[in-house]
Amino acid sequence: MKKYLNIETLLKYPIIFYSIYFLYLVRPDFKLINPNIGVYESMFHYLLMGYGLIIILYNLIYRKYLVKDINIIVTVLLSISILFTIILNLRIITLDSIKTSILTVFSMVIMLPAYKILSEKYSKEQIFKIIFYPAIFLKIIISILSLFMYYYNISIYIIDRETLDFLGIRYVEVLNGNFTPLLYGVYKDPNYGAMYGIATFIVILYILFSNKISLSKIEKSMMILFLIIEYKFIAFSNSRGAFYSIYVVGVLLILVYLINVLYKKSFKNGLKKLFLLVGGLLVFSLGFSVVQKAGFYISQKSDLKNYVWVYENNKMRYVSLDSYNNLSNNKIADERKIKNKVVTDKEDSTEELGNGRLTIWKDALTLYKKNPIFGIGPSMQKVNADRYEDISIPSMQEGRAMHNSYINILLSYGIVGFLIIILWLFTILCRLFFKQYFIGKFNAEYIIFYGMLVLLGTYMFLDAAFINITYQQIFFMFFVGYLSFEYNKLYDNRNE
Repeated sequence: MKKYLNIETLLKYPIIFYSIYFLYLVRPDFKLINPNIGVYESMFHYLLMGYGLIIILYNLIYRKYLVKDINIIVTVLLSISILFTIILNLRIITLDSIKTSILTVFSMVIMLPAYKILSEKYSKEQIFKIIFYPAIFLKIIISILSLFMYYYNISIYIIDRETLDFLGIRYVEVLNGNFTPLLYGVYKDPNYGAMYGIATFIVILYILFSNKISLSKIEKSMMILFLIIEYKFIAFSNSRGAFYSIYVVGVLLILVYLINVLYKKSFKNGLKKLFLLVGGLLVFSLGFSVVQKAGFYISQKSDLKNYVWVYENNKMRYVSLDSYNNLSNNKIADERKIKNKVVTDKEDSTEELGNGRLTIWKDALTLYKKNPIFGIGPSMQKVNADRYEDISIPSMQEGRAMHNSYINILLSYGIVGFLIIILWLFTILCRLFFKQYFIGKFNAEYIIFYGMLVLLGTYMFLDAAFINITYQQIFFMFFVGYLSFEYNKLYDNRNE
């Protein structure tokens, strides 16, 4: 026990902290089941953050090289920009908005140098197994439970005052009065669920292919099984943003490999591998549709089971579907309404492309023009929209989510914060890309690199990046730091 409770383990090489943090953030939102749990969740998170802050201070004091690290310098610049955002909006900015900004900076400063710090003591195998195995196992349990709810056609509705949340399978109305099934599972949103699935899929795939991580036969079998489970979870989430990003990055990977073949003139072996790559990506991409249709066929064999839970007077109580629909304006679709109208294709439910996203983005950019330099702060669109009578931006006045991380960053932190983040991302990804190219041969880091590009693509459709602290956020930051360290090492070894 003593070897785990000393300064070296707790502060200098805090691998247990990172393991707990990933495990904590992959969890479902327990307060949906019981809102009182949210208080304890927040307390635990604040304790974790306090521990993380001590780790940061310790390492900045005793690891002077971190101060010169480009990732830390960018974090400091972003922090200064955010400070100006808060000061300039001090009269109206909320504590929740300030907290969100602090969490954003915290996720960067704690995760970006993590791998570099831990690699001084632990091997790659130890780091990945200790940090990610607990989170992977919890995510698989969550995915299995979610798939069970999908296959058995279980919909759960949780009402807290005016808030309606969904669990299990949800039927969303699309064009022509049809309905399409989306897997919420035990997460609040299928798009975010898909992001959790993609991040977990990337880690599992990397662990399987890395020659630096040894696996027993049982571990390999379990990881392959876990990949299949997460693949189904992503498919049933039916997130078009996730699918589009996977397709685009797949095409990019093919083009990069083709250029490599032409440049090196290795036509015989290169073209053979290229055809295998194209075939593999086609099977992977088209497989989503096959899995969706198979899952849809199984789920429709079971009657739709709706469970409505209402949180009142600090207690959850069950109410029947009919009694809820008679009392509420938010009607819940039952089997009598959707029978014979269920389709797997996720069409837009409005005439506008993207189910109103273009209007939201346009309104957000209109509001941005009022505070272009340092922005308005995260989640402040409703408060700020009400201040301006000379512009009509109904989606902002309703407090609608952006459904686009990049527009969200621009509106929240202004052009200054936006450029700091985008230029940093562009610079670091270009460096990683060229180092990867000059290293030449395939290595497992390709999986992480292109997986991160998929995540960056999905950020076009979600508010998931550089705002607050989420599983996807810390995953991305951890692996930016990891790839920076690994590619530098590989590149240096190649040039020796």
